[in-house]
Amino acid sequence: MSVKDGEGRDSAAANRVEQIVDYVLRGIEVGLFSPGQRLSEAEISDALNLKRGPVREALRILAGERVIDLQLNKGARVRRLDRLEMADMTAVLKALNEAALRIAFEKHTSEEIMAALDPLLDDLRRALDRDDHPTFMLCLSAYHWKLYELGDNAYMAYLWSRLHIGHFNRSFVLEFSIDDWKGVQDLFERAHEAMRRGDWLAAAKFASERADEVARILKSLPGATGNRWRANKG
Repeated sequence: MSVKDGEGRDSAAANRVEQIVDYVLRGIEVGLFSPGQRLSEAEISDALNLKRGPVREALRILAGERVIDLQLNKGARVRRLDRLEMADMTAVLKALNEAALRIAFEKHTSEEIMAALDPLLDDLRRALDRDDHPTFMLCLSAYHWKLYELGDNAYMAYLWSRLHIGHFNRSFVLEFSIDDWKGVQDLFERAHEAMRRGDWLAAAKFASERADEVARILKSLPGATGNRWRANKG
């Protein structure tokens, strides 16, 4: 007797679909698939040695989560977020990151937090110095994810995972320059030093100011228009 999931699939089939979803998301995060790029069912199937059926189902799931676009007779493409969507996401991340910061300080000393974050900040600085934009975005995500790990809150981690940060980051690389990041780095550094002093409220303030400035820049860029996605309330 096979075990069924909530959608009537047996567990093995569900695992295959999940494997494909993870493969595509990770591919976007590391640059194997870029925003706007067409996704080939055949190539994904061959890469994972799986049949086309689970690939199609995985792509439908990713389309439902706004990671890819599925068009009749045109196949699948990695969705490119517009600047207003990225500004909206930045506002959401500002709130989540502040909560993660507070929870981390409830459970750890500033010394413990700095021991975890200092090496990640060093990686981020090196990427910024090299003008290595994709690596910088990966380092930035690693820094924030470490805060979530320190908080050890499963619900916060779940919310982070559902935002598909890798996809968000790849769109950011196309719209927000490395020089723009350099322009707001001082606020990031000040937030980090406030954490070192054990002042999480000051750290949250600087981080919030940085997020607001990032959103302002995004909205001020030429062509910063687009149809924001609205959740279906039906």
